[in-house]
Amino acid sequence: MIKNKIPAFAAIVLCTLSFGCRTTPQKESSVVELILSGKQDEAKNRFQTKYDINAVDKHGNTALHAAAQINDADLVTFLIIKGADTDLKNYDSDTALHVAIKHDSFDAAKVLAAVGGDLFARDGNGTTALDSGLQKDPSYYDIFITTKSGEIRDTDGESIVHYFVKTKNEQAVKYCIKKQLPLSVVDNAGKTPLDAAFEDTADETSVEIAADLIMGGAEHVDSAFSYFQDAVANRNLDYRFDDGQTPLHIAASQGHSGIAKYLLENNATTHVQDIAGATPLHEAVRYGHADIAKMLLDSGADVNAEDNLGKTPIMLIMPEAARKDMYSLLISYHADVTRKDTYGDTVLHSATMMNLPDDILGMLVSAGADVNARNKDGVTPLAIAMQQRNAAHVKFYAEHDADINSEDKNGTTPLSLALK
Repeated sequence: MIKNKIPAFAAIVLCTLSFGCRTTPQKESSVVELILSGKQDEAKNRFQTKYDINAVDKHGNTALHAAAQINDADLVTFLIIKGADTDLKNYDSDTALHVAIKHDSFDAAKVLAAVGGDLFARDGNGTTALDSGLQKDPSYYDIFITTKSGEIRDTDGESIVHYFVKTKNEQAVKYCIKKQLPLSVVDNAGKTPLDAAFEDTADETSVEIAADLIMGGAEHVDSAFSYFQDAVANRNLDYRFDDGQTPLHIAASQGHSGIAKYLLENNATTHVQDIAGATPLHEAVRYGHADIAKMLLDSGADVNAEDNLGKTPIMLIMPEAARKDMYSLLISYHADVTRKDTYGDTVLHSATMMNLPDDILGMLVSAGADVNARNKDGVTPLAIAMQQRNAAHVKFYAEHDADINSEDKNGTTPLSLALK
């Protein structure tokens, strides 16, 4: 009986040993793992069968993401030819192009950009591949700004030049000009990149970009900035129009501060007079643009320049909302408040004729304006206040020792006017 049990026991032991010696089957490496471990040829062999070329790993990366990461331009090309989708994003919202940029894979990025990798796709931070590259390394200007990318249009019909104008990337715009990309592409709204630049002329960079586009050959656009286009296109920032005005006159009158700054920084002349004798400073004051007036004064404009009527800027009628700031500005730059125009009127005569507030009269008198100044008819500011029955001004002049017995050419005095 014992002899019969031994073979049975041995059989059990042998069976157990047999199962124990078997090796556990190893999990097959994914294509992404193969590529990242340097086994590109083995990865390529997978795609000789019906393997899904856009299959993703646990991070959402495809074979194309992996090829971009290791900067294998040949593999990137191979995968794209095989049908890899360049627009797919991993779980970090990165396309293969984003991955290439983040890993400094310039060769891979160049291939992806050339075959239509979405330059405008945004990553998890909302940054486009285009901006990400340009911000990271200047090499991407040459990689991304190409004849091919110049043909790209987004859903609004905008070109890459539109994009750079709107993002205020002047260096990129200059690259577009250098690479001879089309500068006057019309989008779905009928706007060119130059139109886009003119939408924000208060911004200095936008004006610089507009000038770059014009000098680069962008087509003329109908806008309120035609004067600027004419001057820049003619390489003459002191270009004279039919009324004798220069671009600086027009920018000053229209309140185009960004353009005014561009003109001044590029040595436009501040003292040029139009056919009425007005300088750009006259125009800035007349239309109430104190910011531009200050730019002009800081650039050497003559605060006491006279127009054809002998009026200096401080003598002009200006918008009510701008008066206090403008008078204060001009006085701070030593405007002569005693000057007389061709009629002999001073700024105080004008101030009373315009019924300006007492505080402005006080500002002018404190700056040296003469309350007893006579015009060519011998009329003083007090006499004008009497004629207009302006009680507030009469009171002001009386408090500042104005002469009530000052006679005009007809022998009339402020006192006699008061007694009428």
